[in-house]
Amino acid sequence: MKWRKKLLAIVKPKLDSLDVAHRTDHSLRNYKICETICKSHKKADLAILYAACLLHDIGKINKTHNEHSHESVKLAEQILNKTKFPKDKIPLVLKIIKEHDNYRWVLNHSNHRPKDLEAKIFQDADRIESLGAIGIGRNFIWGGRYDKVMWNKNIEFKPRIIYGGNISVLHTLDFELSAYKHLNTEAAKKIAKNRYLFIKLFIKQFIKEWNS
Repeated sequence: MKWRKKLLAIVKPKLDSLDVAHRTDHSLRNYKICETICKSHKKADLAILYAACLLHDIGKINKTHNEHSHESVKLAEQILNKTKFPKDKIPLVLKIIKEHDNYRWVLNHSNHRPKDLEAKIFQDADRIESLGAIGIGRNFIWGGRYDKVMWNKNIEFKPRIIYGGNISVLHTLDFELSAYKHLNTEAAKKIAKNRYLFIKLFIKQFIKEWNS
């Protein structure tokens, strides 16, 4: 598939200009997770998932844009039209990107659950990427970028506020635990279980060390 090489060539320099947690390696790991989930969902279209993985964060190159999903949709459409990606599949790729960052249990977010199989799989993969050892690393990178403290034990965690209110890195990790409970597919839950338990253990050990 020549369009894959062309798409990666266009997108890689843009993604690699982002913060470390959202560069090309993040997108490619997302796709690997999608491939694993698809072993239980063989009807899913891997071409659509590959394009969505590479383009879902592309809107972050606009540093002033907070709603990166909307910006990603605009840029993704422009980029896909420069490749030989099947035009009949572009609408679903854009829909997946638009919906991927919705947390339906969070205040002010839509209650919409993705209906398309590929949308469910992609959203699950992107959330699994925020769990486990890699998830811990990515969350601390995020915390350093925005000058977040590692932990503030005097502030209550608020699971219905995005990232627990952006209080500390440990609050964001606790928020990711909430995300695990809302994964769309059983296959994703099986993949994510050990990562989920690892973060729980990490938080417990972190607080133990903090208080010692």
